[in-house]
Amino acid sequence: MRHQSRRWPCGLVILLALLGDAAAAAAEPAGKRPGKQQPEPEQQQRPIAWTWISQQPQLSSIAGILTLIGADKQLSGPFTGTLLLPTNKAVAEYASRLQAPLQIADTDALQPFWKLFFSSLIDYHVLLARVYAKQWDASRQHSTRYYSSNGLPHSVTFLANSSCTPVLPGRAAGSANSKTAGSRRGKAGKAAVPTEPCRTVAVQDEQGNNVTFAEARTAVQGGGVIHTVNAVLQPNDIFPSLAAVLAAMDFSDLSSALQQIDAGLNITVLADLEKTPGTLAAPTNEAFVGLDLSGADAAALLRIVTYHFCPDTQPWKLVYTPFTSPTKRNPCITLLGRTTGQAALLQLTYKQQSSALDAAPDMWVSYPTSAGNTTVAVNSTATIVMADITVPLHVVHAVSKLLLPPS
Repeated sequence: MRHQSRRWPCGLVILLALLGDAAAAAAEPAGKRPGKQQPEPEQQQRPIAWTWISQQPQLSSIAGILTLIGADKQLSGPFTGTLLLPTNKAVAEYASRLQAPLQIADTDALQPFWKLFFSSLIDYHVLLARVYAKQWDASRQHSTRYYSSNGLPHSVTFLANSSCTPVLPGRAAGSANSKTAGSRRGKAGKAAVPTEPCRTVAVQDEQGNNVTFAEARTAVQGGGVIHTVNAVLQPNDIFPSLAAVLAAMDFSDLSSALQQIDAGLNITVLADLEKTPGTLAAPTNEAFVGLDLSGADAAALLRIVTYHFCPDTQPWKLVYTPFTSPTKRNPCITLLGRTTGQAALLQLTYKQQSSALDAAPDMWVSYPTSAGNTTVAVNSTATIVMADITVPLHVVHAVSKLLLPPS
């Protein structure tokens, strides 16, 4: 996260700079050569990022989130990157999709989980480089400060008007003789540089949403830039709820199983899980291939579902990659183990095989499928096809196999 000020049209900025230079030249004694150039007045007047953000009524919601995660202190000095800040309307729309209780007061037990969630989400709105709302390409990808096992780092794409072509020196926009920057060459035989870039019209996030600008290019101290946008940007592994994860990804069979449990037992499994922090191993549709659950007993299905979930009361106990074992959080005790008094047996162990940096690591979850005898459990494994899917109170790992508890 970084800084922002009032938007100045490019022509006005240049005009102010020229006026500042003219005033400085007029003040010089006749015949005296100018000394070392002073910073332009416009640069001296750029605000501190947090000062600017906190003074914008349309950014009061995101300012509250920044304060919650301590970003207000980080933004109280020079900022060199780019901030993409959602408006109040955008934050309200995203908040309407949250299913977990929004408990963020200092005394709330869930506040640490919300801090973790919002910290990751806000990091996706911070670009490492200074990026203006003009570019020389139809689209350009920019790295964000958000890192996870699904993106190193995650990125957004700035999109220009599809009909825009950067203008070359000496050519009018739309001229029949204009050529691309890479094809026209100057006197030295080098490719001519376009003099008029395309204006960025939207930012595309990793979930394919094209988010428009509410206001672009507010410069702040440190050289950074702030743009306000009309929606919350979403990386490929952060969702506002478990329900959103199931709807967006390959979990339709799991959703059907949850609905079958609700109907058979008159409960609301997913709604209850939304309010309970923990780590979920979510079986994909591949895990249900060959299984007919249409006539399955709802209580038996509930037993299976609760074997996939490890509840916890502290965010540091959520089982994220890299998986190391044993630790205080891994293996984790399943909800089935807690409710049946078999915590020592009904655990899930997340494992990761070390591999080359340019290859995805092998990941799997190991779990008892047979009690064996009184001291030894016979384990099986399920491959993790996508790890570290983040929702407000949970981390979700998609697995390709249904985890069946020992009978």
